[in-house]
Amino acid sequence: FKMMNRKILTATQRNFATLAENWVNRINHLAWYNKPTDIVPVDKTKWFANGTSNMTYNCLEPHLKNPLLADAPAIYYANLTAEKDGFVTFSQLRKKVAHHVSALKQCGVEKGSRVYIYMPNTMDAVYTILACGVIGAPFDFNYYGVGVNEIARSLRITDPVLIVTTSCTLEGDGISEYKSYVDKAKKVANKNTKCLVIQRQFKKISQLKANDIDFDDIKVDESAKLEYSEVQSDHPLYYFDSMVVKESDQGSQFNVSKLIRPTVPYLAGIDQSLHRTLGLFEGSNIATLANLASTIGLSYSLFGPLLAGSSTLVLEDIHSFPKKGVELINKYKLKNMLMHSNLFQKTFELNNDLIEQLDLDYLG
Repeated sequence: FKMMNRKILTATQRNFATLAENWVNRINHLAWYNKPTDIVPVDKTKWFANGTSNMTYNCLEPHLKNPLLADAPAIYYANLTAEKDGFVTFSQLRKKVAHHVSALKQCGVEKGSRVYIYMPNTMDAVYTILACGVIGAPFDFNYYGVGVNEIARSLRITDPVLIVTTSCTLEGDGISEYKSYVDKAKKVANKNTKCLVIQRQFKKISQLKANDIDFDDIKVDESAKLEYSEVQSDHPLYYFDSMVVKESDQGSQFNVSKLIRPTVPYLAGIDQSLHRTLGLFEGSNIATLANLASTIGLSYSLFGPLLAGSSTLVLEDIHSFPKKGVELINKYKLKNMLMHSNLFQKTFELNNDLIEQLDLDYLG
């Protein structure tokens, strides 16, 4: 038995050594302030423990050095209900992110500040998320499917210095007013947090409250240099809800807790996931039908594709996908597609002819 334990220990040490060697090569192409040398966890340390980097820098700057990629589409966006779509290039994306960085800083956000985002799947949500990454401000992100009590819970736990929201969204069932939910949640949570409001043409708020800031009123220095924060390996990139289910004699007990996504392990992991699992590369593309307010959405609709230099799709009204969505995929010649199983069933099992209309290399 002791001999077996020694063999297992030796094999484990050998596997960790091989794993560390593999990861050293896999992360060479990423941009580092300090490239990690402590790769695997040892003595309760974390993955990539001594590495420092910046997620948003890796999503933008390396691709801007490639003249063929700088003016290529980074993100396609659409609201199928409003019949509006388009795209932003990597260079345009950088300018928009810089604008939002300036706005967040003028609202008091700095490195380590926590930001709560309550927005639909829009480009302004993308700009805000990436701007938080530039500053090194961890964010917590929810969307309209989350009710007042859940927003209030996030405000209590995250205790943000700023809430970023929008006046509304337009989906198949009409206009949903986001700001009103935030106002109700602030009362429930007994918070008077500043709120940055991005007005939308579908329905604007004519009179904001005393502690609100209209994004359009913020003056931005267009010539300001975009300064990326160097963050440690375990610096939180974002907070997310995790449901833990415990079984007991009394039945199932549900506990929803906030977890953090540490920057450097997530940067390395999601970069490899897109490269190795889906084979994305600079100039390729992917359509992932997932909300940005989910780990899947953030990983496979935003951070992962941008890290790969691949264009991606941000669809505001995801559940209106059938038919018009297929036309959108074909319009922009998107070749790789990921979907939730329930959305796949709704879209294709009920509309058998639609899948045949897609010219895809990969459907997952």
